[in-house]
Order: sequence, then structure tokens, then C-alpha cells
Amino acid sequence: MGLLLSVSVFLAFIYDPLNPGGLGLEPPIIEHRVETPELDPEILDQIEDGDRLSRLVVEAVPLSHLLEKSLQVVPSVAKALGLSKEPIPMARLRANPDAFRGHYLGYGGILRYLSPGREGHPIDGYHVREGWIETDDGEPVLFYISGSSSTRGPSPEVGEYVRVEGFFMKLRDKHLPDEVNQAPLLVGPEIYPDYKLWDSVEKLDPTILAGIEDGTYADGEWSGFAEMESYLLDSQDIPLWHLTSYVLNQQERISPAEWMKIEPIASKEAFDQFRRSTPSSRNELRGRPHRILGSFIQGRTHEVAANPLGIEAWTEAWVQVRDIGGQLLPVWIPKRLQGLQRNALINCRAFFYRLMAYEALEGDFLYVPLFIASDLHKLEPRPEHPIVGIMRIVVVVVVGGIMLIFFSMNRRMKIQRIDHEQSMILRRRRRREKSGQLTGLRIDA
Repeated sequence: MGLLLSVSVFLAFIYDPLNPGGLGLEPPIIEHRVETPELDPEILDQIEDGDRLSRLVVEAVPLSHLLEKSLQVVPSVAKALGLSKEPIPMARLRANPDAFRGHYLGYGGILRYLSPGREGHPIDGYHVREGWIETDDGEPVLFYISGSSSTRGPSPEVGEYVRVEGFFMKLRDKHLPDEVNQAPLLVGPEIYPDYKLWDSVEKLDPTILAGIEDGTYADGEWSGFAEMESYLLDSQDIPLWHLTSYVLNQQERISPAEWMKIEPIASKEAFDQFRRSTPSSRNELRGRPHRILGSFIQGRTHEVAANPLGIEAWTEAWVQVRDIGGQLLPVWIPKRLQGLQRNALINCRAFFYRLMAYEALEGDFLYVPLFIASDLHKLEPRPEHPIVGIMRIVVVVVVGGIMLIFFSMNRRMKIQRIDHEQSMILRRRRRREKSGQLTGLRIDA
């Protein structure tokens, strides 16, 4: 009876067939955790910049120490080290350089000089490069960075606008190639291209989208799919930024009513149109809006470097679509996600970017369409019809009536059993008494 009552209460008040996973699980959004390099304070104590003579010297041991530690810094680590969006004012830095020694700072400006690599780097395979930039305020910032043959992309050219990030080592004076006094010296992993924010992209450029290469499917085999295996951090480039800017623009222009007119990806044919398309026809699909109805499974957030959209973090989300056999679809969102629970129902308003290859748990590679969306919109259940509440009350009344009937029947059977047992006890007692009287009569005789 207890089991019946428990099941009835669960069905009436707890079970929700539209949201099978919403039973108090924490949001499965993984924030990429990082470890920050630790600087040796005894080595930093060897740095001096209190007078002009000491500012003309670059201490070799502290420089090697900072070059080695800076190689551990990526955008997420830089943020964990306290890198600020706004640069530290020069006057504040010069007034008390000891307070900022070893802090991770960043400045943007025009690259004025970048030396070729020289020996002396503490890590094999790297060389030391130095240079300086001129900030928007006309202030010089000197830097040392690590160079190697494996560095991705071409080196910035003198005259380009770049960003320098690194550990603040000291204030520095120099005579060549120009006179520099009390300029901050940063030691970092590399210099980055810096971008002025783009205007919103209102129309996609086919020439940019044509640069996306995501494989060809023929005779049951894939070929030329190197870019399909590129994940979020490796894809930070102009095609992704261009399409993302367009997505953010369109999300503001397409009304919710217009979104509802777009058919969701809910059939094998709709799913296969991406995978079976040729590269040229796939270019026509890029940037088209689609609706994805499914369950949010997992998300992972990544910090990213400077970009022309001002995006600080991306979330790599996975949505499971039951209508296409439980297939997982990746969706990249240019922000952090908050408050989503595992299996939360999602009505995702997404735009096709490219194909993506990922390795499943069984070891097989799966090829799926990859989408970009401004957010994951939680699918709110329809308002409950009044009849549902009435039916719940009826269920409780019926179950309560059944429980009352069973309770009454059980009580009646218990009373009858007690009465029967008492009757049997009295009957046995009478028999014993009667048997004793007969025995006494025979002895007297």
C-alpha cells in the first residue's frame, strides 16, 4: 500500500514527461580551470630600477625566469593572473614600480620595432626577441617575448597595431634606437594582433565563407576534413568572427514569431542535408537560420584572446536531439552560459557554420553540423490546462478512497480475527473444565 501511494503521488505531483531531467541537478557547465605560474620572489628581488644606471641594465637571471614562466600563459591564465582590460596608467606605474613587479600587464599600440631572434632563451627550441610599441598616448612600452619556428601565423609587421602582454619586470631607460626614459618593460610569451571593434555585419561576405574548408563526402568516405577537427580555440579567426557578428545582428532582427515559422531539425533528411552537401552547396547553407529542439547535455567555457567583436569567452555547448535518434549537435555561444540544468529543454535559434568531426566514446569519428547561436533559449512548458489540475485532484481523491477502503477492510478482518481467536480460547477453556469434572467423578466412584 505504501508503494502504491508513493507511485501515485509521484505521478500526480512530481513526474513531468516534458522535462525528464529537471530533478535538481546542478548545471553541467564546465568553466575551464587553469593553474597560474608562480614567480620566485627571491629572483624578482634582484631587479633594480631606482636610478638611471640600474634602468640601463636588464638583469639576466630575472629575465630568463620570466621568459620561462610566461610560456605557461594563455588567455585564460592571463585573466586568472589579474590582467585588466584597462592598462595601468603610466604615472601610477612610474610612481611605485615595486608594487607592480611581477604583475601581468597589457598595453596596445603601434609596433615600432621587433628584433630578430637571438640565443639565450632558457627553454630549448625558443629564442629571445625584443621590441617596443607606442601606445595611443604616445608612451613607449618595451618588451621581451619568446620566438620559435612553431609559432602560429606570420610575425606582426612594424607599423601594425598590436597588443603586448607580459609580466612587468622593471622601468627601463635606453638610448637606441631612440631615447627612452622610464618605460615599462614587459616579458611575455608573444605579441598579439589587436583589433578595433568591427561594425556589425549585416550581410555575409561569400569570399570569407568560401575560405572555410570542411571536407567532402563521396562513396561513403570523408576527405579533406582537417578543419572539421578544429575546435573552438583553434577556430578563432576571421571566418568565425564574421559569421558570429552576422548572427548577433540577425538575432536582434528576427522576431520570435518569425523564428517559430522556421522548421526545426527534426528528421534524418534535415540532418543529412549538411553532411551530404558538396563544399560549394555547403557555402550556400552557411549562415542560414535553423531551430534546434533538444536537451542541453553539457557546456564548456573558454577564455579567448582579443578579437574584433570584443568577445571575452565562448561556451561550447552540446544539445541532444531526440527526433534524429538522440544525435548530439555542437553549438558555439559567444558568452558564458548561466543557470542551465542537464536535460533542460532547449529551443536553440542557431545558424549553420561548418561541419565538425569529433570522436565518440566508442572510438568512432562522427561528422555533424556545427552551429553558432547568441544564446541557448530554454523552452518554457506550455501553461498547464485547468483540466490537468482537476485530474490531479481526482487522482488523489480516488487513491485516497481506495486507501480508505483497504484500511476499512483490513480493520474489519483484524477485528474478526481477534474475535475468532478469543472464541477459540473460550472453547478450549470450557473443554478443559469439562474434562476435569469427569475425571473427578470416576475417582469418587
